[in-house]
Amino acid sequence: MSLHGNSYRLLNSPTDGTHTGVKRESWSHRNLSSVPWSLDERLIDLDLSNNVIKNFKMINLQLLERLDVSYNHLSLIYNGAFKNLVRLHELNLASNLLNNNIMSNSQAFKDLRGLRSLDISSNNLDGEAVKQFLNNAASSLDSLTVTGNVVSKLTAQFFANTKNLRVINLERNLISKIEEGTFDHLKKLTELNLAQNNLAFICNFKLSQVIHLNLSRNSLEFFITHENENVHQLEVLDLSYNNLLYFPILPKHNHLTHLHLQNNRLGALTRPVSEARQLYEDVTNSKNYTTDDKLFAYADWHNMSLIYLDLSRNLFRSFPLSMVKDPWSLQILNMSGNCLHNISVYSFGKNDQQSGLLNYSLPSLRHISLQDNNVHHLPPTLSSTFPKIERIVLGGNRIRPCPVETTGLSEVQCASFSNITTLKHLDLQDNNLKLLLPGTFADSPLISLDLSANKHLTIAKNALWDLENTLESLSIGGNNMTDSQFGLSCMDKMKFLNVSHNNVKNLPVIATCSPLMALDVRNNSLSSLANVTVSLLSVIYISGNSFNCCEATWLQSLNEANVTIPDLNSTECLHPVKSVIPLVQLQDVC
Repeated sequence: MSLHGNSYRLLNSPTDGTHTGVKRESWSHRNLSSVPWSLDERLIDLDLSNNVIKNFKMINLQLLERLDVSYNHLSLIYNGAFKNLVRLHELNLASNLLNNNIMSNSQAFKDLRGLRSLDISSNNLDGEAVKQFLNNAASSLDSLTVTGNVVSKLTAQFFANTKNLRVINLERNLISKIEEGTFDHLKKLTELNLAQNNLAFICNFKLSQVIHLNLSRNSLEFFITHENENVHQLEVLDLSYNNLLYFPILPKHNHLTHLHLQNNRLGALTRPVSEARQLYEDVTNSKNYTTDDKLFAYADWHNMSLIYLDLSRNLFRSFPLSMVKDPWSLQILNMSGNCLHNISVYSFGKNDQQSGLLNYSLPSLRHISLQDNNVHHLPPTLSSTFPKIERIVLGGNRIRPCPVETTGLSEVQCASFSNITTLKHLDLQDNNLKLLLPGTFADSPLISLDLSANKHLTIAKNALWDLENTLESLSIGGNNMTDSQFGLSCMDKMKFLNVSHNNVKNLPVIATCSPLMALDVRNNSLSSLANVTVSLLSVIYISGNSFNCCEATWLQSLNEANVTIPDLNSTECLHPVKSVIPLVQLQDVC
C-alpha cells in the first residue's frame, strides 16, 4: 500500500500566530494498519479514523492540535507515543480496544499536559480503567466523553485529577451508584450527561453549577432536592424515559427553562400530594420542611423561568391548568399521548372548596400539544386562557368545533375556535369530525389548518370563508371525501394544499384558482389535471389516480412550467387499447 498519496488542504492563516502554512490531513477510511510515516510536520489536524490501526507508536508532530484515531482496532499505545505532541489539545480514541493493555495505554496520557478534550467512548472500559486514564490525564482537561462503556459506579475519587472539567458525557454505561461527593470538587462543571444508565433515584441533587443535566433513559423513580438557599444555575433538565411517579422536587432557586418529563408514569397516583410528602419525609428525615403541599406534588414552580415543559406520554387522566399556573414564562406545553378527557382552567380555593372556583390562565403560552388523548372539550374561552396562543395541536382526540362563538352550547358539547386573534396553526386531524360549518374560525387568523383523517368529513360552502385572507396551508387528506363534500372556493393566500386519499373525481375549485406552490392529489379518482394553476406551482404529487392517457396534455404543461413531480415514475394512466401504462411512457400512444 502506498502512503504517499495523502490529501490535504492548506490553511490560509496560522492557528496561534507563530507558524504559517500549516495543514489539515485526512487518512480516514484508507484501511491503514499503522500510522503513515510520511506525515507533514506542520500538521495541526490529523484524521486517522475508520482504519484498522492496532498499535500507536511515537510520532513527531510538534504543531499537532487535534488527533482522531477513532474507529480503529487500537489496543496498544506505546509509552511515550504522545511525547512529541506538545500542542495536542483534542484527542479522539473512541471505538477502539483500549481495555487491553490498560497500564501502558493510560501511561501514555502523562505526556499530554495541554489536553483539553478527550473521547474514550466504546472501549469496553470499566470504572477502574477509566479512573486510571483520568489519573494520568492532564489537569487542564475540559471535556470528557466516556459513552458506551461498562462503568457501573462513580466514586468520590473518580475525577480527583481532572478538577477543571466543564463537560462530562457518561451516556450509555451501567452506572447504578454515584458516591457522595463525586462531583463536589468540579466547580467548573456545566454539562453532565448520565443518560441511558441504571440510576434508580436522585435523593439530594446538589450540583448548583450545572446548567445542562441529562438523566433520561434511566430507571429513576424520584428526583429530590433538599431545600436550601443556594442558587442553582440549572437551565435544562431531562428526566424523560424514566419511572417517575412524582414531579421532580427542584432547587428552590434555579434558572430552569426547559424541563423534559415525557415517557414516565406521572399522573398514575390518585393522591400525589400526600404520597409525595411522605416520600420526601422519608428521604430527608424532615417533617417540618415546608407548609406548601404544592412543592411535593409539582415542585416549586413559582420561582422558575420555565419556557418549555414536556409531559407527553405519561398517565394523566385530567390536567388542571392550576398545576402549572405559576411559571408565567411558559411558552411550550406538550401533553400529547396521555389519557386526558378534559383540560380544566378551574381549581377550588386553597382553604375552602366552597369559596368558589379560581380561573387560571397561561399568559405566555404559545404552543400547546394535546395530540393522541381522548379530549372532548376545552376551556370555553381559549382566548383568555391562552392569550398569546399561536399553535394548538389536537390530533387524535374527539373535539367538536362550534360553528360560531356559541353561548347556547356548553363546553362539553363543542369547542370554540373563533375570536382567538393570536391563533395561527390548528391541528384537528383524526377527531372524527363530520361537518364543518361557516363561522367556525371567525376572527381567528389561521395560517395552517389540518383537518385530515376525519373520515366522511363534509366541508360546507363558505366554511373557510373567514380564512380567505390568511390561510396558507390546508390538509384535508384521508377523509374519503367526494366532490359534493368539498365546499371550498378560492383562497387568496393558499400555498400548500393536501387533498390526497379521498374520492374526488374532479379537481376541487380551491386547487384551480389559488396561488398554490405545492399540491398533493394522490390516491383519488381524478382523470385529468387540466385545470390546475401552474403559475406558482413548484411541486405536485399525483400517483394513485385514474388519469386518461389520451387526455394528458396537462402533463406537458407541468413539464413546461418546470413543476417537480416526485412520484411521476409510479403514476399510471388508463388507455382504451393498452389498458394501464406508466404515465412517463405516454409519448405517442394516443
